[in-house]
Amino acid sequence: MDITHKIWKYLKGGAAFFGIKLDAVRVARFIAKAVYRKKRIWVFGSWYGEKYADNSRYFYEYVIKYHPEITPIWVTKNSKVFQFLKKKKYRCYLIRSFQWLLALVSGEAFFFSASARLDFDFNKRWSFPSALLIQLWHGMPIKHIGRQEEKGENRIYHDDLVIATSSFTQKTLEQAFGHDSTIVKITGLPRNDALFDRKDIEKLRTHLEIPRNAKIILYLPTFRDNDIFFGVHASMIIQQIMDSERHKEILNRYGAILLIKSHFCVEKEMRVKKIEGKNEIRLISLDESTDVSGLLKITDVLITDYSSCYIDYLLLGRPVIFYQYDLEEYQRKSRGFYYSLDEICAGHRAFNIQQLADCLEAALSGKDGFYKEREKMLAFFHTYRDNSACERVFNNISEKLKKR
Repeated sequence: MDITHKIWKYLKGGAAFFGIKLDAVRVARFIAKAVYRKKRIWVFGSWYGEKYADNSRYFYEYVIKYHPEITPIWVTKNSKVFQFLKKKKYRCYLIRSFQWLLALVSGEAFFFSASARLDFDFNKRWSFPSALLIQLWHGMPIKHIGRQEEKGENRIYHDDLVIATSSFTQKTLEQAFGHDSTIVKITGLPRNDALFDRKDIEKLRTHLEIPRNAKIILYLPTFRDNDIFFGVHASMIIQQIMDSERHKEILNRYGAILLIKSHFCVEKEMRVKKIEGKNEIRLISLDESTDVSGLLKITDVLITDYSSCYIDYLLLGRPVIFYQYDLEEYQRKSRGFYYSLDEICAGHRAFNIQQLADCLEAALSGKDGFYKEREKMLAFFHTYRDNSACERVFNNISEKLKKR
């Protein structure tokens, strides 16, 4: 048991004996001064406290590896994530534990991929006034987010740093969060550093039980706002693909496997009839050992719709298929887009399942034809094409801390 938790239990027990109710926040601050007085605490979380993933994960691991002067702490609601990180001997606390509260009152900087409140139940009143809030987000948006969502115009964001990938995405995020260029900085995304690391590719293929020479097609759809609680729409579309004999025939002919990864927001609600065995089309879920960035770097052809994973995937220069079967409805009922899809979609586009099969066959047969368009979009969305995003993020944080 962590020493701080022992102290809390001792104090709480003693107070209860005398009929005194302790204020946990005040006690945490008192212990923090004694235990963490000289430590620099950086607190990380991601995806509503449920996942060990995304930009928060990659920057957390970077800090562990390269900056021993920092004490990085991951906080989570998920017991599987907690056990996974404990086995790796990383510092990790469960949300709503006393150690979690101690981390929040001690933190010098807080890192999240959605919001501090959603990712680790952060309360600004508990932290030091000088603590930094670092919005790492979960991809460069194509669809409207933040203040540009419906009824989002009055939202106020208190970020001290938001990261972007280019001058164009910088302007997009300034609009979305109501910041300016002193807050939104062009660094690249920490998760994209992993796309340039090839050492664990075979390990990942083995983990996913993919034959050595098989080509990998990955379908990563975004979520629909009206599908977020039930997953009915996503289930129907994915089931349609999994039942398609033509898709199976094409995949077999070219020695390929189609992996389908549903969006986190609907993953638990999926109602898809899985086919047992090692088939051409597989609906997969990811454990704590990998995330979507790991999948992207082993993927030969990406299928997506309006997801920001396309922008990440541009760094690999490989074919993309856009399956936009509900384009008109999505534009009318959902959030709208920052860019014209006709201008930014550098790849085959399909609007029904038959066209998707045609596009799949074209991509697997080498009839891509979108290399120049992808290069143009790569320059548009990415100022940097390297594995140094984490370093640039760290340098920006260091500069901000100097001014505190």
